[in-house]
Amino acid sequence: MSTFIKLKFYFIICLFLGVCQGLQSQVLTVVKFELRPDDTAAYFNEVKDLNGNKCALVKVLLNNIPVDKISFQTSGIEIPKQGPALGADGKQVAGEYWVYLPHQTENLRITTIGYGNYERYPFSPVKSTKTYSMELRTDVILETKQKVIEPEFIIITTIPEAGVEVLVDNVKKGLTPLKNLKLLPGIHVVKLNKALYYNQEVKIDVKADITSKFSFTLKPKFGKLIINSVGEYNGAQVYIDEEEKCQTPCEVPIIKSGEHQLLIRKDLYKDYHETFIMEDGGVKQIPNLTLVPSFGILNISTTPVTADIYINKLKLGIGVLRNHKLSAGEYFIESKNQNYKSFQKNVKIEEGRTTNENFVLEPLVDNLSIETEPIECEIY
Repeated sequence: MSTFIKLKFYFIICLFLGVCQGLQSQVLTVVKFELRPDDTAAYFNEVKDLNGNKCALVKVLLNNIPVDKISFQTSGIEIPKQGPALGADGKQVAGEYWVYLPHQTENLRITTIGYGNYERYPFSPVKSTKTYSMELRTDVILETKQKVIEPEFIIITTIPEAGVEVLVDNVKKGLTPLKNLKLLPGIHVVKLNKALYYNQEVKIDVKADITSKFSFTLKPKFGKLIINSVGEYNGAQVYIDEEEKCQTPCEVPIIKSGEHQLLIRKDLYKDYHETFIMEDGGVKQIPNLTLVPSFGILNISTTPVTADIYINKLKLGIGVLRNHKLSAGEYFIESKNQNYKSFQKNVKIEEGRTTNENFVLEPLVDNLSIETEPIECEIY
């Protein structure tokens, strides 16, 4: 093979390799981000932010990314300190990079030279003096035609079905159900909030070219109360923590988790008291309510049977009063008829006992004087 042909062949090979290299690019990936509960490095290597508060520490495993080719930023907050990790001997720890973050920081932007970038990596807010680990990876990919990344529709539904506030990457998006939300493909942090439910925070992976659907169930901070009753125990007033709720039989669908005072009250019966603890999502049930009577029974009959019967000046019957319930105590009882003298009596009613009374009224009698002429007349 001639020298010219060899040089031409060598030139073509170099050109091909150069083109191929130009079509390659680096993609930076976060393999994991997690709390290291037993790592005390942040505590013993203390760094404070601009406000004098102690920082959290993120130990970044670089995996062959040179320490001088990487830096970290976070939106709106200055990172107090970052740089290669140092061992106890003061020398750099190979492949490890330390980033100190202010309390409650919840995202990082990762910039490298020649190894790809990560515009915004979200995570749960970090805590001061806690140590976290982040592992990075770079992958070489062959670039094809550049594609513009477009937002995709996502659907978020919840149980309960409506009224759950949705925040995506700390930005309020509305209340569930959400059906017209658009997000860029990738990982996003979703926060769900609703009164009487535990807040929930999850990461979602929005896929390109499809509508992603996500459904979440929130854990309630409440339970419900069910009281069943029949007959004479119906119509009792139910109070929870001194607040009137319903009349038996009834159901109270939402009662906050925790300790509560239950009071059931009805005339002529003793109050029902109970202290109970409502569990999350629990049911407190009284399957068959019974109340202890606090009354006696009064029976009254009168002569004549047309006499009105009054108890504490309230007319309750004529001639006969049967099985009349009264709270224990003393009552003023009166029987009246226009042609008879009124009969009055104080009657003591005892709890759980029957009292029988028979009132006999005396007829009204008056003197009548009659004079006649002649004197000896018969009077009928």
